[in-house]
Amino acid sequence: MLPHAAIMEQKLAAQDMEMQRILKENQRLAAILSVLRRELAGNQRELQRMDAHMGAMKDEQDKHMRGLLDKIAKMEADLKASETVKVELQQAHAEAHSLMVVRQDLMANAQKLNQDIQKSHAGVQEVPALMSELNNINQEYHHCRAIYDYEKKLHSDYYEHFRLWRRTIT
Repeated sequence: MLPHAAIMEQKLAAQDMEMQRILKENQRLAAILSVLRRELAGNQRELQRMDAHMGAMKDEQDKHMRGLLDKIAKMEADLKASETVKVELQQAHAEAHSLMVVRQDLMANAQKLNQDIQKSHAGVQEVPALMSELNNINQEYHHCRAIYDYEKKLHSDYYEHFRLWRRTIT
């Protein structure tokens, strides 16, 4: 058995060795902690930089999305406007077709009127000859009327004379 002092010295030496080991371990852990803190600080800076970059990317993406949404809205408006234009174009086409039909009718009427005018013009050119013929017929009528009136008077005078003669005879 070792004396009590030697035991105590062994215990103290063991404790001192343990403390040396713990101190070394503590120093090693402190060094690791220091490295980890530096890495943590670096990672936090990197994370902040990445957050800022992500924010910028998100802003850029939001800006791009707003641009796309605006473009889509404009395209939809253009599409609606083109639908309106398409309907108006169809209406204009139908109206043009209707006007073409009316134009064809008017052209047919104009041709008919031109033919009527030509016939009337031909008739107008015949008017002097017809007027001359009418004058001749009128003169002939007056001549025939004069002969008729003369013969009627002659017949009346003859009848009156005959009646008087007959009365004197009877």
